[in-house]
Amino acid sequence: MHEIDRTERMQRIRVGLTGLAVVLLIVLLATIVFTYVERGSPANDVSQPNQAAEEPLSDLGVVPSVPENNTAPANGAAP
Repeated sequence: MHEIDRTERMQRIRVGLTGLAVVLLIVLLATIVFTYVERGSPANDVSQPNQAAEEPLSDLGVVPSVPENNTAPANGAAP
């Protein structure tokens, strides 16, 4: 009889810890979702100019920016 009480007690502890872990995961997921919603989707953000999407390496300083009116000769010779 003592063994049955111990088994039942361990089962209750397992169920309780599993429930606690599930609640913790739900709270973490809700926090992530609400944080994402507050910041807004980067694809739908219209407050930033579109140039960052056109030349991301230039904005980081990795590649020099090329002016849009720069035209290269058709034969490939340098100007």
